[in-house]
Amino acid sequence: AKVLAESSDGIVIGSSIVEMIADGSRTKEFDRIGNYLREIKTAIL
Repeated sequence: AKVLAESSDGIVIGSSIVEMIADGSRTKEFDRIGNYLREIKTAIL
């Protein structure tokens, strides 16, 4: 993930976050979004 992060853009990640926010607003599962972002941060740092 770290190697790919150096050469890719954030469109895919951004799109998935927007989708998760839309889904989360219906289901009230916002913790899932935070967990996803923490996993991405860990993978690319």
